[in-house]
Order: sequence, then C-alpha cells, then structure tokens
Amino acid sequence: MLKKIEKLLIKLHCKDLGLAKSFLMRRNFDSLLELVDSNIELYKKNIKKEEPNEEWLLLDENSLYTLKLLLEEYMDGLVYEHTYEEF
Repeated sequence: MLKKIEKLLIKLHCKDLGLAKSFLMRRNFDSLLELVDSNIELYKKNIKKEEPNEEWLLLDENSLYTLKLLLEEYMDGLVYEHTYEEF
C-alpha cells in the first residue's frame, strides 16, 4: 500500500511534493495526512473563486481523496498491528 501512496503523492500541489515525500520517508503519516487534507481544502476553496488559481485547477480531486483514503487505511492498519502486539 505504501507504493500506491507514494505514486499518488505527485497528485498533490507541486509546492507540497518535497514535503510530502519527506513525511513519507520519515513515516510521519499524521503530518502527511494533514498535508493531504490541506490540499483538498485549498483545492475546494480555489475552485469556488471567481478567478481561481491555475495551479490548483490542475489538481485531480478524485486522486486527492484516493490518497487520503489509502493513507487512512494504512494508518488504521498500523494502529491495529500495534494494539494487537500489546496483547
């Protein structure tokens, strides 16, 4: 699943790509999820503007939501594994 997440990082805003890769490399999934959520919110706000920013219009909303879903699923699995190991 990490490979799918990594491939979808290119769907984020270009200014966030380096940071996203860094978060993934350091396994800082909470921060990565916050970054994805931020991209989704900024995308949604931008498309409602009278004169939207072209850079944000290039993003694919479905890919952003797919990335968010995969990341949440992966993180849920980590929590489950950690909880299971405690028993």
